[in-house]
Amino acid sequence: MYPPEAWEVDVRPTMMIQDHFYTETRYGTHIESYLHIRLTELCNSNCTFCSTMFTRASRRVLPYDYIKDLIDHHANKGVILEVGGAEPTIHPHFMDVLSYANGKFKETAIISNARAFHSKRMVEKLKAIPNLSIKASLHGHTAQIQDALTMARGSFDQAVEGFRNLIEANIPVAVNMVITRLNKDHLQDIAKLLWSLGIRKIYVSGLMLSGDTRIDQQHAVRYADMRVPLAHLLDFTEEKKMTVLLEKLPVCVAPSHKEMFLLESNPPNFIKVDQCGQCIHNKECMGINKDYLKQGYSADVIPILREASIVLNA
Repeated sequence: MYPPEAWEVDVRPTMMIQDHFYTETRYGTHIESYLHIRLTELCNSNCTFCSTMFTRASRRVLPYDYIKDLIDHHANKGVILEVGGAEPTIHPHFMDVLSYANGKFKETAIISNARAFHSKRMVEKLKAIPNLSIKASLHGHTAQIQDALTMARGSFDQAVEGFRNLIEANIPVAVNMVITRLNKDHLQDIAKLLWSLGIRKIYVSGLMLSGDTRIDQQHAVRYADMRVPLAHLLDFTEEKKMTVLLEKLPVCVAPSHKEMFLLESNPPNFIKVDQCGQCIHNKECMGINKDYLKQGYSADVIPILREASIVLNA
């Protein structure tokens, strides 16, 4: 049966977090509630900036019977089921999980790198699951950038083909891009590619630093260096009427678009700095990632004293 101790979320990197609830709040307004089940620590990519990179070495997967217990325990509560991993499509009972969860949740969302969806056979199976959506990742507009970030040759081509197959099958797709040093000047280019593929919803995420100084210095982008690329991205997406949601970022990186920010209350990995106390968004904003302090980036936080008070020099 479902073990209640599974709710004791252990954040040690050697432990697998099986499931947790979270809410999506857009600048103080509750949007949705989710149950996230992490099926596996396996992945077919090797993104060095990935927040699960330190747990993947164990190569563990949740037993199918245990997953069914989780689903039964939380069924019919009006939440969206999120099936994630590392990479959930690798789980040997991936399709069985989707079928078993069918009808027990408001919707089912797959969190994936989209590589498995280059298989039309896989996508045909997904078409049989009602109320299904995909939140996939793409971090570069070219194979050179994407494959360098994922450390997996062919990941770009597979993901793009996967997006085409999903759109052709009328399965809703949103794409998440994480801002890194390698792609920060190409955010608009990624959006243009996604637009050309028929994708109309984008999540733009701040990098969750690992605490490993070597890795973080390789990928971390200063908040000050995000503002102009984000402005260019948002100019394009507004023109095309694409939906953009910003997460794991302080509001001061795009203060004219506060309604786009997905915010958590008292997130464990974020902290407020002195400047935050002066900002009109202090109550709603999460602050900055704690590990950004180690990089000396706290000076990049600019308090917003009135609406849209930052002027960008593009």
